[in-house]
Amino acid sequence: MIAVRNAFQLLQVRLDSWLEGLPPDVELIVVDGGSTDGSREWLEANQASGHQGSLTVMAKDDSSIAEAWNNAVAVARGEWVLFMGADDRIPGGGRWHGILDRLDQCGASVDACLFPVEIVSPAGRLIDAVSPNLVWAGRGRERRAAARAVRRDA
Repeated sequence: MIAVRNAFQLLQVRLDSWLEGLPPDVELIVVDGGSTDGSREWLEANQASGHQGSLTVMAKDDSSIAEAWNNAVAVARGEWVLFMGADDRIPGGGRWHGILDRLDQCGASVDACLFPVEIVSPAGRLIDAVSPNLVWAGRGRERRAAARAVRRDA
């Protein structure tokens, strides 16, 4: 799920990277939180075109990225949710399979899973890479705010 607000320029570049290699059983939910720059209309036009079968667009004004993600969680159907912002990208479509494999390896006792993050300049230059120290958080353990993928029922 991806939270968006006034990110038209990013959306034109990022949507293809999010959808590239997306397995057919994975849903991509984009929540527009009240854009005034044409983002909402552009997303809705892409969804209506039909070639983006895995894309669901929600238009719901919100006050924060957390509220946008909560709105998306309410309609998500999958076991896991992956939280992203409009400036996040999935480099190379093959990465979806790596993400899904890692979630499958977590097992039933895991509620949250963290992934390495690459910080990239607008020109595509790698600025930094961050690997989380916490790889997972088990049921009953304190969850950290940095978790990017969580079980929907956790």
